[in-house]
Amino acid sequence: MKFSIYPSVKSARPMVCTKPVFEGYIYRQDVVETIAKIRASEDKDEIAELKKKLPVVTWQASFKGRRKSEEAEPSGLFMLDIDHVENPSKYYAEKIMGKEEKEGIVYAAISPSGKGIRLVAECQPDLLTIASQQERLAKSLEVEIDGVCKDWARCSFLSDAKSTLYMDWGLFERKPKMLLSVD
Repeated sequence: MKFSIYPSVKSARPMVCTKPVFEGYIYRQDVVETIAKIRASEDKDEIAELKKKLPVVTWQASFKGRRKSEEAEPSGLFMLDIDHVENPSKYYAEKIMGKEEKEGIVYAAISPSGKGIRLVAECQPDLLTIASQQERLAKSLEVEIDGVCKDWARCSFLSDAKSTLYMDWGLFERKPKMLLSVD
């Protein structure tokens, strides 16, 4: 599956997110330190500035330059954010763990804030929009979701390796089951 990674949210230079590139970012010391600072801070302005230093992934599509929905090449993946979670590890263990393969989940991580969970899953062939993919997964897992992740260009701040709850490393080699239309 082909999706993009950018060095920061302000970058206009994407890279195809390969396994070595992804691993390089999630283990980088500056990423680990930035996430620790975000989680330690209670200042919203400081958190916003710190997040700008993190790499971002466009799980739902790849791009050749700036992230514009009309230039998206769908990846066959979609993301679902679960926000306002007091204890993400416990929540994941109780509500999601063990359902990854059945639900097509390929990645799960605690968000950089430490107060949410990001899920990335493969698109199912019978659903034609990002929103319908998200609704199906949320209903199946019985979770509340963040409704702003429905556009192709939506990026996701990358979490570090120790925040990863689940990773299907095969996602970097597989062909997508289904590619949603950008229209």
